[in-house]
Amino acid sequence: MKKKIAIVLALSLMACSFAACGKATESTVEPATEAVVETTEETTEAETETELTYIEDASIIGTYVCDRATLDVTSNDAKTFLITIIWGSSATESAEWDAVGHLDQDHVLHYEACRMQHVTYSADGSQSDTEVIYSDGDGTLVFTDKGVEWHDNKEDAGKGMLFVRTEPEEETEEDTTEAATEAATEKATEKATEAAAKATEAKAPVFEGSYSEKHAGRGIITITNNGSGNYSVKVHWAGSATEASDWTFDATLSEDGLLNYQNAARVYTVYDEDGNPTTDDEGNETPYTVYSDGTGTLRLTDDGLIWADDKEHVADGEIFVKD
Repeated sequence: MKKKIAIVLALSLMACSFAACGKATESTVEPATEAVVETTEETTEAETETELTYIEDASIIGTYVCDRATLDVTSNDAKTFLITIIWGSSATESAEWDAVGHLDQDHVLHYEACRMQHVTYSADGSQSDTEVIYSDGDGTLVFTDKGVEWHDNKEDAGKGMLFVRTEPEEETEEDTTEAATEAATEKATEKATEAAAKATEAKAPVFEGSYSEKHAGRGIITITNNGSGNYSVKVHWAGSATEASDWTFDATLSEDGLLNYQNAARVYTVYDEDGNPTTDDEGNETPYTVYSDGTGTLRLTDDGLIWADDKEHVADGEIFVKD
């Protein structure tokens, strides 16, 4: 009987020992698990607190190409950038995007309220029809050592595309020698050369390029030379922080050196505080076409480009300087 009692006591002591071990293990594991959870929460909070910082950088300004698509990045102050993408689907049709964006610290250009248009050209290369598909696009342009990646959030139009900057051709040693010879010749006949240059400029001024309104920077004019004296023109004019107008028209070079146009279409847009198109003061949904029969001229002077708008005299007294 004593032996049975001893065995029962031994088994009871072993059970108590195992129970004690279980409690020790539980108390050790729980604090470690809580520490991991706390660390994860702290990391998540730190990532959430990370905010974008927009920077100034004039180095991204330029023209980039990818197959049949061209990307132009222009700016008047290296803070706010005008983005224009033209994708030629055929010889007579193209898709065109334009938007305003800002560059962050990781060299990513963020844009919103992007307008996409379908443009048709006639046989002589002049613009014949423009249809606004949407004006609420958004996305990013990522600048890397290899080029520019286009991430279009609206319809993923830039998937797999890499735009490469177009660089001016490098001068050879022969080119350098010729340039030095030309410089010496020009210096000897400076007055005659200047007179000839002015006469040539008066006959065929070089309009092509991007121009920004000189004083307040509210307007941008982009001119494309289609050849044979025909030009395509786009004008973006910010009436205020919440509204803007965009004109598109074809222009023809006259004998007196002016670009004349008669088919200007004005599209008006009002933006809400998030940068999305909204209704105007009369409750009309924007963007909408105000008119398509605008007329006027563009003239180059020593001070810059002058836009004479016959319809509304939008930019009277203003000068646009080339970017």
